[in-house]
Order: sequence, then C-alpha cells, then structure tokens
Amino acid sequence: MSHSILYPAVLEHAAAFVQKSPWEVSRDADLLYAAHARARDAYGHSPVTCGIDVYHAEVEAWGGRVAPSAGGVPALAGALFDEPSPILDLPPLEVMVSGRFPLLVNAARRLAADRDAEIQVPLAGPVSIAVGLLGFETVLMELAEDSEVMRAALMFLARHQAALSRQLLALGLHPVFYESGAAPPLVSPDIFRAAVVPALTVILQPGREAGAPSACIIGGDLAGVAESLFQAGPGMVICPAETDRRIFMETAKKFPAVAVRVNMPANVLAADDERLLFAEIDRLLPLTLEHPRGVLGTGVVPYDCDPERVRRALRYATLKNTRR
Repeated sequence: MSHSILYPAVLEHAAAFVQKSPWEVSRDADLLYAAHARARDAYGHSPVTCGIDVYHAEVEAWGGRVAPSAGGVPALAGALFDEPSPILDLPPLEVMVSGRFPLLVNAARRLAADRDAEIQVPLAGPVSIAVGLLGFETVLMELAEDSEVMRAALMFLARHQAALSRQLLALGLHPVFYESGAAPPLVSPDIFRAAVVPALTVILQPGREAGAPSACIIGGDLAGVAESLFQAGPGMVICPAETDRRIFMETAKKFPAVAVRVNMPANVLAADDERLLFAEIDRLLPLTLEHPRGVLGTGVVPYDCDPERVRRALRYATLKNTRR
C-alpha cells in the first residue's frame, strides 16, 4: 500500500484480524504478533504499536489485577493503594522479566524482524500509572492540594519509566508513552505545567539522548498547555478532537521537528457513514498539511470496525493529499 497521510491507531482492533478477543490476544505473544502483523499488512501503517491495552502493564506487574471488560478489552479491576506514599517503595521493573513485558517485547521484536515498519512498545505515563495505582479521584485530589508526596511519586514513576524506555531502546524498539491520566481539563493547566511537564521531560529524555524522540499521547483540551507539552521533548504528539485544533496547530508550527497527528473524533470511524467520514477528512486535511510533519489520525480504531471502512478512508485521504 502506498503511503497515506491518514494513520489508523490500531490497538484492540488488531485482535479482529486473528478472530480472537482483545483479552485473548493481550495474553499471548504469538497472537499479539500475528494480530499486528496482519493489521500492518491490511493498512500499511507505521509506526505499529505492539499492544492491546496500553495503561496496564506496569500496574499489573506490581500486583494489580487486570480482567476482561464487557467488550473483551483488558481493564484494571481496582486501585492498589489509597494514598501515594507506597508508590515510593515499588521495586524496579525490567522489560525482559516483569509481568507481561516479556510477552510485549517478544511480539515486538518479531514484528521488527519481518515487517518494514517502526515498532513501538507502549508504556504508560507517570500520571496514568498513578491513576492505576490509586484511582482517578485520589490522584486528582492530591494534585489539586499540591501534595509533596504526590509530586515525589510522579517523579519516582517518571524515573522508573525512563529506565524502561532505555531498556526498550537498547533492544532496538521504540517506546511510546500514553498519558491520558494527565488530560486537561481533568488536570488544570497550572497543575499540568507544574507537576506533569517535569515528569514528561524525564520520561522523554532517553529518546532524545538516543536520537529517536518518543511519542507522547495525551488527549483532552491541550490548546492552553501545548507549548509546555512540546517543550518536554516528544517526537510525536496528537492534536486531540477535544481541543481547539487551530490554536494547537499554531503552537505546533513553532516545533516543526515534532510530528503531529490530528485526530478525528472517535465516532466518525465507528459510524457506518461514509459521507461523514470523508467530510471529516476534507475538513481536517488542510489544517494537517500546514505542519511539515502533520498526519491525520483516526483515534483508536474500535475492535469491531469493518476493515474495509478503514481502507476506504486511507484511499480517500491519500487521493486528497496534496503533499506530494
């Protein structure tokens, strides 16, 4: 397939290519490899994120329970702690030993060996890990109260994730950080700048040092904090559907080396309405092309999305793309 300016974000959707539930694929290296290999063959997308659930591996390795949700997608089944200080005593994890990480690395290395694509391994951002360990309400309350222990916990987790990032880079794999727990407006702009950005700067440092800056995926209303996010040093960010895209992309122009994925609303691809899908591509493509490394994004493709719908979107976006 020729290069398309439209990038489908394939996670649980990959499981449909091996006719298994996302839960089954998330537990089996052979299935995970086959699922993403077949999705790559179908869509030609790169990078390929070798994962199904992207926020759970660390918490699960530390003793959290992950179970299938009603839709078959893995979900955390409750917090481990009721306050942040125990986070400071968590042991280090290793990608070749701890929890499900060896499974992810096994599948990712096989993909890297026989698919011509950048292969990413998902890591959770510090705030998202804290949410998995403590619950959303506790994290938000601690951040709102400017808790010294919470800030220390975030920096502890950031240093931990930086170590995991270095391990993956040494294996020739690309870490990608998912940090929806820090998405504004749940986290205020002031808290984002004061507590989140320093942690992001730490987790992104290994990629910068290696000359392969890591993607950092955060949704929400980012327009007001976009400059701080770019200054943390990511290799790629998303321009979420929930923000003022024009303001965000004006900021993005100041950082032409950072790739930007302009996401369509998730329901556009989920709805069986080709006119709506094509109209959204027509609406967002001119904005995307204003950035030298802009690309359209689908958001996370639903598990049961018809692959032909994705392929039609890819063909249409490629046809409409004027960046030749």
